[in-house]
Amino acid sequence: MKNPITHIREHKKEYAIGVAGVVGGGVAVALLGPKSIQIVDSWNLKFWSPTSNTVVQVLTPPTRRMHPGYLVRCVETNEVAASIRRMASIKDANLSDLNKHLHGFLDNVDGFHYEILGEAGE
Repeated sequence: MKNPITHIREHKKEYAIGVAGVVGGGVAVALLGPKSIQIVDSWNLKFWSPTSNTVVQVLTPPTRRMHPGYLVRCVETNEVAASIRRMASIKDANLSDLNKHLHGFLDNVDGFHYEILGEAGE
């Protein structure tokens, strides 16, 4: 087996070309950058630019992603949950029945009464 230093000396031209390619590729990526950028929590509209061969992105942040939910309180136990779904999970109640009760269609859910305290904070 050859000495590694001797091997490098014999093949220095190939190594120089390889290093130049890696450096050149890195410079190209740094200068050109990515064609598109993904930003979380925004509307991401992509379309082809009419004047160039690149993808143009229009990023518009939404005012609110969706309804934050309601704070729900059990009248009998005084438990408070950050959403209707969470209260149904805590009390092991049917989500649909709890929703109907909170909107006035059922008198109680499994003998318990609930009330909406207001919207949960963002």
